[in-house]
Amino acid sequence: MNKGYLIQANTEKEILQARLLCDSIKTRNKDASVSLVTKLSESYKGYDNVIDYKFSPMPETRQNDYQLYWASPYDYTITIDCRTVVMENQDSLWDYLLDHHNICFPVQCKDYRMMPLYDHKFSVFANDYKLKKVYSNMFYFDKSESSLRYFKLLDPISKNWRDTQNTMFAKQHVDLSYQPDMMHTIVANRIDVDVFPFDPNILSYIDMRSVLVNGMLKDVEKWTSMFSIWSTSGKKLKLQNYSINNTLYYHEDEFYQEKIANDFRHSREETLN
Repeated sequence: MNKGYLIQANTEKEILQARLLCDSIKTRNKDASVSLVTKLSESYKGYDNVIDYKFSPMPETRQNDYQLYWASPYDYTITIDCRTVVMENQDSLWDYLLDHHNICFPVQCKDYRMMPLYDHKFSVFANDYKLKKVYSNMFYFDKSESSLRYFKLLDPISKNWRDTQNTMFAKQHVDLSYQPDMMHTIVANRIDVDVFPFDPNILSYIDMRSVLVNGMLKDVEKWTSMFSIWSTSGKKLKLQNYSINNTLYYHEDEFYQEKIANDFRHSREETLN
């Protein structure tokens, strides 16, 4: 079966983060195929495929999510934001997605304690605009007609995201920068394709950006200034005293450290040997 993971990276910093993600995937999922999509012309090692975009890329990396349907070399794809590490085996997740969905997004994320996050900031959109939120730092799609319709609708919405929000929302609710979760939420609520999982735990990951913006951490601009990060040979990861055994979207560039990257690279090598 032709299935695999797809990662986008379009800056040198993102390239480093993407390789860390790739190594984390292959450490926990030995037989996984991982492909990199990039507009950069370098030859990057460690991936099963390195792919260029089919269409001219947008300036923000995640604005190019709409291109993933055409970029993916797989019939079945899980795409993950490069600022992520995977600390779990995902065989059972794949089994569920292949059996139940053409395209699927998480509807619930967790904090570093593995407690479900209530998105206080989004509540106004749920109440005033009747939107059901999806998260987008990890999602699944296949090459079906349903998935194609989704990505075709995402195309103009992501390219014209300011106009989209200005048309839909009151001025005080319009984002000042491109927010992938909001763009995918808009599409998910507009299209006649079911992208919602039966169980909120499906595709759920730890979202440290949501932890921060929803006020769980007081008086800090970046969670990395408050937490110690521990890595042991790429097999264990801790934030303070909390062991991370799920998928972690860390968001902050400061999470990336050469020691952590080396730990995961060595752990991948040990797994494959």
